[in-house]
Amino acid sequence: MEEHLTFERLIQYDPGQPGITLDVSLSLSAASVNFPAKVDTGASYCVFERRRARRWGLASQAAFHSRSAQFQAVSLLMATKSHLAQPITISIQ
Repeated sequence: MEEHLTFERLIQYDPGQPGITLDVSLSLSAASVNFPAKVDTGASYCVFERRRARRWGLASQAAFHSRSAQFQAVSLLMATKSHLAQPITISIQ
């Protein structure tokens, strides 16, 4: 049986780079930051360092210590760690 896939748009990336690297925009409320990122098309979560989230204005120290903060256990290559679960918008530029 033959299957046909259709996509809204075609995204070009440099096949000479290890993995898929795309220019993305992360947004949370009014805060937004653009940068090149490694994209795992099968990933369930976007994980980045706390210091980067703070620098980008996407998270504050208060967010990490808030009573309403929700954390999610995420299995990474070498371990399972607890991460702040915060919905953000990811856009490909």
